[in-house]
Amino acid sequence: MSKYDSHLKCSFCGKSQEQVRKLIAGPGVYICDECVELCNEI
Repeated sequence: MSKYDSHLKCSFCGKSQEQVRKLIAGPGVYICDECVELCNEI
């Protein structure tokens, strides 16, 4: 893990990677498992 990895956060809810179970990376954007679950409910 690089020193920059500790600053990763969900682009939707703002939670850091330490606050969620999974953080999925896309091109310039991140989404956490909790936001994915909310999207599935819609």
